[in-house]
Amino acid sequence: MAPIRNIYEKFVVACEANYTPGTGCTVDEYLHGFRGRFSFKQYIPNKPSKYGFKVYVLADSETFYLVSSKIYTGSGTHSPGLPVPTQAVLDLVPSVSGKSRNITTDNYYTSIPLAMELKSLKLILVGTMKKNKACIPPSFLAKADEGRVQYAFDHANNFTLLPVAPNKNKRVVFLSTMHSEKKERGG
Repeated sequence: MAPIRNIYEKFVVACEANYTPGTGCTVDEYLHGFRGRFSFKQYIPNKPSKYGFKVYVLADSETFYLVSSKIYTGSGTHSPGLPVPTQAVLDLVPSVSGKSRNITTDNYYTSIPLAMELKSLKLILVGTMKKNKACIPPSFLAKADEGRVQYAFDHANNFTLLPVAPNKNKRVVFLSTMHSEKKERGG
């Protein structure tokens, strides 16, 4: 990381200083393919380049412009007590915190502790959750009826967990701090 650290950090600072994102931002990771030798090389089998270094990115949802970025340099480089994905998101959001922006994440990042941390920074979280999270009630993961989309709400601390069954026996669980009550569609 030493040969490119200075240039990389200047690039990220310039992105943060010279662009104001819209109301929605997205957090995701990118695996930059590289097979050389370095201590923080990642192997992710479902990526096009299976080996390389992982870069966490906060981007504007509409323009896809990079707002902030961080290179993952190993699990020992984050704050103790926080999972790596939660710490990655918290490292990316300081440039947009306090501005009521919506942060959208996938199931790698989304968790209730992250939602609480982002709420304290006046940010909104919307994302899918992994089904093995302990905070998801077992009734949310029951078998889905064929062809029906089912909804169930659980409000605790102004969070909404929403299980949706788009296909038979498939559940997707959403976590949102944006939506705090069920609203019927008018017609």
